[in-house]
Amino acid sequence: MTHLYTGPTDLTYHDGKLHIEGYPDARRVVKLATPAAKRLAALRLHQVDLGLCEKLMQFLCNIDQADLSEALWTAILTKFFSCFGDSKARAALHPTKVYKGIPDALTAFRFFENIRNKHVVHDENNYRLSTTAVVLGDNSEVQDILSFAVDSFYRNEETSQTLYNLIDRTRKFVESEIASTLKKIFTEVNTMTPSEREQLPELSYRVPVSGDEGKTRKY
Repeated sequence: MTHLYTGPTDLTYHDGKLHIEGYPDARRVVKLATPAAKRLAALRLHQVDLGLCEKLMQFLCNIDQADLSEALWTAILTKFFSCFGDSKARAALHPTKVYKGIPDALTAFRFFENIRNKHVVHDENNYRLSTTAVVLGDNSEVQDILSFAVDSFYRNEETSQTLYNLIDRTRKFVESEIASTLKKIFTEVNTMTPSEREQLPELSYRVPVSGDEGKTRKY
């Protein structure tokens, strides 16, 4: 019988092994490392990130504090575009596929991508003026030296709604991909022989240690 995972599921960790609650008759939980399985794992991570982005967007609508609003905006853009970034650990989403047939959405995506890359993260474009000025008085005598930055206020109700729409569209795309990938995996494992399934490795997890923060995760 085919049934779809609905999650979330409680996990416990003992001696390097993961125990998944909710399956009292299960004898083993094994790891599947086929291309479809790896894709599903990546899609689940995208789903989590996009869900967080939607929650943060909702918080953003109810906050008047400028500093906190800026922090949320930065977090949303950073997390959202991590789904499309060049990651060595998970397959990225492709905007041309996610927004296929919606040219306005792709244009908006490119706008926010540039805002994230060249303004919020790397501060390279003209959305910020950072300069040093000299205050001159009579006879051009120096009165003071000023250093200041001016940000263009590109965030408003319209751009916020546009970003929310992009996040929502992407989340729905990911959920659709998850559903189709799950069907493929059920077919895949059901066509294996019991012996082949028995040979699959036990699901395990190693708790990160100091030094792991600079290493690339392996599936």
